[in-house]
Amino acid sequence: MDIGLLDHQPQQHLDPEADPLPWSSVTAHALGLHTSPVQAASLQDAVVAKASLAQSPAKSAILDGLTWLGLFSDKPCRPRGTYWDTMCATLEERMQYGPGERDLVLLQHRFEVKLANGACETRTSTLIEYGIPDGVSAMAKTVGVPCGIAAMLVLDGVLSRAGVFAPLSRDVCDPIMDLLSKEGISMAEATL
Repeated sequence: MDIGLLDHQPQQHLDPEADPLPWSSVTAHALGLHTSPVQAASLQDAVVAKASLAQSPAKSAILDGLTWLGLFSDKPCRPRGTYWDTMCATLEERMQYGPGERDLVLLQHRFEVKLANGACETRTSTLIEYGIPDGVSAMAKTVGVPCGIAAMLVLDGVLSRAGVFAPLSRDVCDPIMDLLSKEGISMAEATL
């Protein structure tokens, strides 16, 4: 975001009908650098300055990631009109799952609890879900199955409350959690 690659404004140099620019030029434009050609090292220095990464422990990981995406390279971009859409086209290309790969959903809620007797404890609720290689992704399962269960419970009349609401009360939460558990989706509770 800091370097401008999530901007939704149309950019003339990213016209899908024009010849694609190399990613190094696109990154330079986003950073406001207008010298050409731009060397990868100077682009990296500009990213570090623009995103205030000089003292960040994540600096090398961020630069490695941007390098892996090709944002400092002479590889042509896939222009889509805006920085956002052009960046998304690159992410779609570079981040496809390969044969046999799978995703992972990891979710943890952490609660600091003060008990009635004044004692404090930490409680966690953790979900770990793996996708099936060459099959259903963990993201699809953990998003789609709860939505399907909630829709089924509405259609069956189990959930009859009108309107949009968060599933925070037992009358809503318990039937959904029971059915999620039968589908193999559950949280592991722990007190640390």
